[in-house]
Amino acid sequence: MMPTTPHEALRSTCLIDRKKEGRKEENKSCKTLNRLRKLVNSNLEILKFEARFAQAVKF
Repeated sequence: MMPTTPHEALRSTCLIDRKKEGRKEENKSCKTLNRLRKLVNSNLEILKFEARFAQAVKF
């Protein structure tokens, strides 16, 4: 099955890397990608809130 989103593609890459290395912990690039993903998701939630607030304030 091909990944359909960038997040799925990154996740599958991380899983493949971990299997190759035979280690349970995530490699550094995966940790960085996960931190970036969390940051993007939190920023997206803030933008969604701001958009809802702007709609509520409109007359």
